[in-house]
Amino acid sequence: MNEFIEYYNNVGANIDDDKYFEHMIVTSYKLYAGDQKFKDYAPSGFGQTKPSWTQEYQSGKVSNYAPFGTSNEPTNYSTYGRPQTAQSQSQTSSRPQTSGGEQVKRSAYTPQGFAEKQTQPTSQSKPTDDYLFRIFRDKVASRGTRGILGLARLFKIIDDDNSRELNQAEFTKVLKDLRLDFGPQEVKRLFELFDTNRNGLISYDEFLRGVRGPMSETRTNVIKLAFKKLDADNSGIITIEDLRGIF
Repeated sequence: MNEFIEYYNNVGANIDDDKYFEHMIVTSYKLYAGDQKFKDYAPSGFGQTKPSWTQEYQSGKVSNYAPFGTSNEPTNYSTYGRPQTAQSQSQTSSRPQTSGGEQVKRSAYTPQGFAEKQTQPTSQSKPTDDYLFRIFRDKVASRGTRGILGLARLFKIIDDDNSRELNQAEFTKVLKDLRLDFGPQEVKRLFELFDTNRNGLISYDEFLRGVRGPMSETRTNVIKLAFKKLDADNSGIITIEDLRGIF
């Protein structure tokens, strides 16, 4: 399951909206077929028995000369006044609004539920790890670096010696390039947060995980449901036989 979650964590790096991500997973794996809370994602007419052509013909809903049950009702080709579905309404309402009604776009690297405005640490207080991560992620996002390819290019630029790992000097340089006013202790602490295996270097995977941050609970839960559906024998591993039984 961890590999499955990590895969969609990579995919989701290019998707800002949690509701859009949920819609993608639910419709791809048809989770609406087994969970009522996803019923708004189901296609129109899902779960309803479609009448046969003979029944439609006898009820007068099809033309006498229509071999495939073409409707007699006039076709409206207008694209105006199209009603919103429950799905589109929920996506619109889920996005945060400013006092003037303008929609606010959340950073791709900000986990759901993380406060949009954090209290700046005072000169006497010590910055928290979350604060250091947030400032770095927001700065990277503001430079237009988004998604896996963008982060890979940024990492390659930082890696001066092409070792595919960042030492503390290279990491310090990128903080200056991003114009982050961190003191020596803050730089050291942020480097330690990225260096999860404590070998004194930051690998590409460590850099990627640090910049993206953890997935939100909403995304993690829907991915677990998709994995559970694919894992037909509840072995904790998705096999070819599992996929054959579903697809």
